[in-house]
Amino acid sequence: MQPKQKQFLILLIAGFVLSSLLRVTFNLSGGFAFHEVEITLPLPLFDFAEQSNQTRLTSTLVGYVLYAAAGLVFIGQLKANQRWLLITLGFILVTLYAVYFEASAWAAGMSGEYNGEHMSIGPVLFLLGLLIYAKQKIISGR
Repeated sequence: MQPKQKQFLILLIAGFVLSSLLRVTFNLSGGFAFHEVEITLPLPLFDFAEQSNQTRLTSTLVGYVLYAAAGLVFIGQLKANQRWLLITLGFILVTLYAVYFEASAWAAGMSGEYNGEHMSIGPVLFLLGLLIYAKQKIISGR
């Protein structure tokens, strides 16, 4: 296994744990207020809400940043195959949108205007990342 492959898998697994399995809940209005660390089971495959009764922010942003870093680390491995390079770029773009969405929720939390907006796509990103990794191993024959 090449170093980039190891880095990709480590970042992918860490992103999955921090975006889907282990969540720290907190509030940012009036300063940082920690609520709890929770294990999220069963995993929601996809969850999106522009407004909900969820009153606490979560640490999923950290996991999404790790997913984006994994995609950026691994992109050089797929230069030879244009199709999988485009799929990896799509993975990075979707991840960056999730980062933007969660960061805007944190900003709303800091200004006291948080209305429960959240996006949970960690399991989908993890599965897509595993698919990209497996395909890269098949393409390179390693």
